[in-house]
Amino acid sequence: MKIKYIKGIAGWERDTHCEIQNLEPGQYYVYVEVDWLEEDVVEDTEFCVTYYGAAQALFTRDEKNLHDKNDFLRKAFASKAI
Repeated sequence: MKIKYIKGIAGWERDTHCEIQNLEPGQYYVYVEVDWLEEDVVEDTEFCVTYYGAAQALFTRDEKNLHDKNDFLRKAFASKAI
């Protein structure tokens, strides 16, 4: 796995966004982790990932069951360091 773009964000806002300029056509993986507040009783744990831009984007599938979180992040950050 070779990582060309990697960017992280965190925040307490209801809507959080990440902008990466001038993405080349291709396949991209988006890793999203939500840490629900433990002190709150959270019944609805659904969230949305979307995009804005001139180009058409298609979210094809959820692949969380195909990857181990720690292994995926280790490979992503190691590839970026190289």
